[in-house]
Amino acid sequence: MIIFKNKNLRNYNIPRYLLSAGFKQPIRKPMYKILIATFFLFNLNFVNAQTDLKEFFTFYITPDSATVKTSGSWTVVIKARQELPVSAQFKVKFIKGFGNLQNLTAIANSFVSATTSTPQATIQLNQIVNSTIDYLPFWEDNVMDRIITFTIKNKPIPAGDSIRIVVGNTKIQSGRATPPSTAFTDVIEIAAALNGNGEYILSEQTATLKIKPMRANSLNLFAQTVFHPGKEGKLLISASDMYFNLADNFIGTVFLGGPKADEAEYPRSIEITSADLGKKEISVTFLKEGNYNFTATTNIPQISIPISNPIKVSKGHPFIYWGDLHSHGAPSRDAIGTGRYYYARYARGLDFFSATDHVDHNITINGISERDWAFQKQEVIQNYEPGKFITFIGYENSFVFPVGHYNIVFNCKNRNLWI
Repeated sequence: MIIFKNKNLRNYNIPRYLLSAGFKQPIRKPMYKILIATFFLFNLNFVNAQTDLKEFFTFYITPDSATVKTSGSWTVVIKARQELPVSAQFKVKFIKGFGNLQNLTAIANSFVSATTSTPQATIQLNQIVNSTIDYLPFWEDNVMDRIITFTIKNKPIPAGDSIRIVVGNTKIQSGRATPPSTAFTDVIEIAAALNGNGEYILSEQTATLKIKPMRANSLNLFAQTVFHPGKEGKLLISASDMYFNLADNFIGTVFLGGPKADEAEYPRSIEITSADLGKKEISVTFLKEGNYNFTATTNIPQISIPISNPIKVSKGHPFIYWGDLHSHGAPSRDAIGTGRYYYARYARGLDFFSATDHVDHNITINGISERDWAFQKQEVIQNYEPGKFITFIGYENSFVFPVGHYNIVFNCKNRNLWI
């Protein structure tokens, strides 16, 4: 891990917008490049004659949720608002984590089919590949995602009718799709070339799919490592399912034990309601120096509760903080999932965190995109809480041998993230 403060990184092959995270000097772009880009976008929209895809269709996914590792079927419904012509082409970018979607064998895992409610019209599935193979500039280049490409055949789809892309066989168990073991919420996107010329435009609309945790099977007790006598500190109670997801479905009563009444002040009984979303922070004040642990039981059967981490209570002992400065999620080629800052704080009890997705030399080669970088900046600001949870902006650059992999973590104020 390397932390740079206002250093000149021009010798590194890193996208320039990433460097702006920790620097005050603006990045200047030549005017001729801006003019060329403007002309290209204008020309693309003129050729396609489709400046706003929402005028032509809307779409959603049903059901709009799944449970981790629980197989099923999900349908992306594309409803025509205007007539969709024959030869119109579409690409559905499904969320990562469902494995190798395929349309070759109906009895095999993750079978994808396409139908329409329009008589005599057919929907031809052309291919299902990742965005590294089927690259479009408005999508991240990623080997783990899946892009479903299809074309309208034989007859147009009139306004009011729909196209249905079904992920997972609805009739045969073996052909269903299986969500990943990670609980998160992500979006499905659609691009279209309505005149069939292969020049796709990305729809501004998205459809949200939430992957939910299983039922809670354990409670975790995360106490701060060091307390000072007479000073209030925190204990986090956090519910997990069997895959270590934050089990926001847990509701019950937790009975705390461990330190005696003359050693610490804390509530012995804690109610966790649906509004708590599977976690609750409580205040603890130790009265005596020493070494302690918390224990707990609950009124919910078959819930395991390991003993808490060791606690040191000492007037002169420095505080100890725990965190992670190397973590990947959905923007990286080797990971899935969103909401990592929230997960780090409430599911793992960390004090600081940085999501360091892959850059890998070039944003068109398995690297974090500009829109992912902007979203990560928002996460850093939204999850930052002074004195409770510290967030950092960062990324990983994986150079080839013998240079190695470097995690770059910026130490800057929130107001400087957008410079």
